[in-house]
Amino acid sequence: MAIAHTYTRAILGVDSPLILVEADISNGLPQMQIVGMADGKMRQARERIKSAIKNAGFKLPDRKITINLSPADIPKDVSSFDLPIALAILKASQQIPDTPVEDYCSMGELALDGKILLSPGILPASIACHEAKMKLIIPELNQAEGALLASPYLFSANHLTEAATDACTCCQPCHNNRLSEIISPTAITLDQIKGQEHAKRALIIAATGQHHLLMVGPPGAGKTLLAKSLVTLLPPLDFKEQLEIGCIRSANGTRYDDNSGMHRPFRSPHHTASAAAMAGGGNPPKPGEISLAHQGVLFLDELPEFSPSVIETLRQPLESGCIEISRAHFRIKYPARFQLLAAMNPCPCGWHGSLNHACECGFEKIRKYQQRISGPILDRLDMQIQVPALPPAALLKKHKTVQPSQQQKAQQKILEGYQIRKKRQACLPRTEDTESIITACKLSGKHQVFANLLATKLSMSARGFTRLLKVARSIADLELADEVKKHHLEEALSFRKL
Repeated sequence: MAIAHTYTRAILGVDSPLILVEADISNGLPQMQIVGMADGKMRQARERIKSAIKNAGFKLPDRKITINLSPADIPKDVSSFDLPIALAILKASQQIPDTPVEDYCSMGELALDGKILLSPGILPASIACHEAKMKLIIPELNQAEGALLASPYLFSANHLTEAATDACTCCQPCHNNRLSEIISPTAITLDQIKGQEHAKRALIIAATGQHHLLMVGPPGAGKTLLAKSLVTLLPPLDFKEQLEIGCIRSANGTRYDDNSGMHRPFRSPHHTASAAAMAGGGNPPKPGEISLAHQGVLFLDELPEFSPSVIETLRQPLESGCIEISRAHFRIKYPARFQLLAAMNPCPCGWHGSLNHACECGFEKIRKYQQRISGPILDRLDMQIQVPALPPAALLKKHKTVQPSQQQKAQQKILEGYQIRKKRQACLPRTEDTESIITACKLSGKHQVFANLLATKLSMSARGFTRLLKVARSIADLELADEVKKHHLEEALSFRKL
């Protein structure tokens, strides 16, 4: 009887807990059994591993093979366990040297010929191994993803024979090849949008302070076009934000390659999306649209057409910046710090308040349509603006060529304001509580009286009042002002009309 051990990493949200793989070869009928909360998909791995071992030039032991994955209480539903299981079998059968298991982990799905295929969850595992100073063998196809971290403990292999032959020295280290942020050539910029100066100003303020925004207007007013331009205005990602986005994509099984780049996500789910698709879950658990939009924009077009249960799933993430998925056997926490951008028509037909089209909806029908958006959700939307339809003459008018362009000016102002905000937040113990927001505004006595008068006359909730102050603070940041003044509060109020 022979026992051997290897290590691997599981996928649990954006975390990657350490898993011990034990292989026991004993007398008995030739068979392979996998235990340790291994579900049906894991059991299917037996046939892949058997074929890979034989086709890679090794001998499959003709005895009883027992594989244990420990700890047993962690869900294991990924094919990336193929490689560590195969290495444990080869060690137990003494076909490769039994090197110290504490030295390295391995991950990768095996093809029938022994080739190591693309696997999910590589980036979270790379970060965990880097922090633990453990070597990690990953598929060669995942090198672009692993290269984001540029860890000296990361190695790649293309075939089982490469990983099995003096595993941690024969594989090539993954050198840092992190791509700079890429903006798609098809992205919409402010220069391409005619008119709608009030809405453009709202987008600039929203990008500076990462505010949530609701646009209300008739069909064809340009709400979707404006929404697509927001992601091009947001400040560049820093290294930590890139890793966060990369971990979510990796957990979702999205391949990172030289053409994908690392940019702020723009997610626009259809209004028929379910609550599970929005929040995440499933078996195995995957991040939903809320988490896939982390550090980017979540755009909900035709907001009232979404199911009320889907809209209400946004409540907690909008406040906490994360979402927790609880099931009987596991609890997963995904980051969800996104910018919500929503658009809706004023009524079911879309023409309520229009001077050019007659609205066919009665008062009661309009009221029910608008009440599909609950008060608590509206209260969490920092900015709410009207987007009127443009006359044909405005659409036919040609843009004047000005350097620098409107887009370039906006990006420069946003970056300056964003840096001021980040520097200020670093000096505050908490950034989202009311006391910290009031401290950041630095309101003088007369401006405090004016702010209090606004909140009282408009019957604002505590949340609505603090969000008004946050928008005013962002407007002041764009002007490089140290204090929030009356005209900042007045402009912030102009963006909260619903």
